Amino acid sequence: MYSPLRDITANFPPTIAVHGDADTIVPISGSIALLDILKKVGVETELVAVPGSEHGLNPAEETKVYVQKGLEFLEKYV
Repeated sequence: MYSPLRDITANFPPTIAVHGDADTIVPISGSIALLDILKKVGVETELVAVPGSEHGLNPAEETKVYVQKGLEFLEKYV
């Protein structure tokens, strides 16, 4: 079975994950595992855990906060 996790190298781009810590569809442990692998090969990463959020972000006011965090991350590396 193919897994994209096997193709991660130090050439992978900086990666940010915004993930609800109450997500029952895609558990936050998946993002944590991915970022751990990226860190091990030297890729810059950041996890933004959204307290109490399930799958998706809401309300809109909170979403703006996480979009801003993503933009700040991009500004560091682009």
